[in-house]
Amino acid sequence: MSTAPILREFLVIIPDKPSVRKTRLALRSLHVQNMTHLVASGQWKMGGALLNSVPDLEDDPTKFDFMGSTFVCRAESRAEVFEQVKQDVYASGGVWDLARLDENASYGVRIRKGRPRRWIKPMDGLVAQNQNADMISITVHSKRTTT
Repeated sequence: MSTAPILREFLVIIPDKPSVRKTRLALRSLHVQNMTHLVASGQWKMGGALLNSVPDLEDDPTKFDFMGSTFVCRAESRAEVFEQVKQDVYASGGVWDLARLDENASYGVRIRKGRPRRWIKPMDGLVAQNQNADMISITVHSKRTTT
C-alpha cells in the first residue's frame, strides 16, 4: 500500500524587481486568471501583493505602491514550491526578483509544520511564536483602534 505524500504549508515572499510597476499591472489579469486552478485545487491557500504603503480608501490597483507578492502554498518540498513560482507569469514576465528569494531572511520560502504555539503579549499586540518548528516564526497582530 502506498502512502499519500506529506504536504506542508510554505509561506513565500517574493520582492518585485525595480521599476516593474507597469509590467505588473499589464500582467495582473493573466496572473489572477492563472491562479484560479491553484486556489481551487487547494495548492495555493491565500496570497496577494505586498505594498510599500497603505492605499487610500480606493481599491484601485493602478494606484498601489507595489513592492512584491506573498502567498501560502501546499507542496511536498521547497523545490516543488520553486517550480510553481517559476511557472507564474510574474516570474516569466520579469516582475518578480527570483534571485532575491534566498538572499536573506526577509524574503524566501518558509515552512510551517503545524506545531503547538505559545502566545505572549508584548506592549504593542499579540505575538504568536512557534518555538518547536525548524525555524521560529513570529507574527505580530496589532491592536485595533476605533475612532
